Amino acid sequence: MATKKRTPKPRTAAKTGSNKPIVITGVPGSGKTSLAAELAKLTGAKIISINDLVAAQSLFSETDVTDGAKIVLLPKLLAAIKKEVSSAGAMAVIEGHLACELRISARLVIVCRCNPKVLRKRLALRDYGQEKSKANELCEMLDYCTLQSERNFPKSIIFEIDTSASTPAQSAQRALEIMQDIKAAAKKRAWADWSGMLFSQEIDFRSLKQ
Repeated sequence: MATKKRTPKPRTAAKTGSNKPIVITGVPGSGKTSLAAELAKLTGAKIISINDLVAAQSLFSETDVTDGAKIVLLPKLLAAIKKEVSSAGAMAVIEGHLACELRISARLVIVCRCNPKVLRKRLALRDYGQEKSKANELCEMLDYCTLQSERNFPKSIIFEIDTSASTPAQSAQRALEIMQDIKAAAKKRAWADWSGMLFSQEIDFRSLKQ
């Protein structure tokens, strides 16, 4: 007999037993913002965008003239995030690639992962220059955001979601499943591994400026 797959029902922080925020991180183009938006729809959570916070409160010392990246003042950013979380109410979702660099008291950390070949196409749509795109692809192959997350958060609450072939809605459903039962999700936890692509002729990182 065929059975219909049940969609997890949205839960508020009160029902899941924690007011600590959910952290979503990953390299640019990995699907963080889209996932956060979909998850907020399902849970009613407030989104705290690190990029928006940095821009609105000028939490940076300078802008890199080579690629336009802001040199963020991490201690000030952390203080601003804590203030936003405290005023968020029941639940907050912190989203940004710099989230993996911060020690935030969180209930769950989701690292968005993306196949570097897919990531390259996504970044091209954002008009990323070749060197900036390659640098982000390299970070993805080296598991940078996951490794940094493991330095700043308990490994037991860190999960990866591969967005390479998933829609934001599908990724959000996976995140919701993890939220609702972290212990059960941990038993089938999977880690992306694209390290083999480091030696691929398709992506030559030797051309990056030293």
